[in-house]
Amino acid sequence: DCGWSSIPHPAKVDRGGEDAHVVCRCNGATFSAVLDGVGGWAELGIDPALYARTLASRLAHEFAQMATKEGKREAWRDDRPLLTILQKAFCHMEE
Repeated sequence: DCGWSSIPHPAKVDRGGEDAHVVCRCNGATFSAVLDGVGGWAELGIDPALYARTLASRLAHEFAQMATKEGKREAWRDDRPLLTILQKAFCHMEE
């Protein structure tokens, strides 16, 4: 079992903060990540909260794909499966 709590900065409470987290389990494997939304991105027109939350969602999806029977075979051949999950999630962010 695990748990988490997110306490946003008082100035960002109305938006729910800019950070995100993900904890997911699939076929006996557990994946967890914390994503720090970078407030300075707002100056570039990027919503840091939306970016962090979308990336968290993509990470969970890619982890679930890798945790499937077919994905596990691929993961066993991968020297750095967590990096692969991150790269795939990031690539899907651009879609």
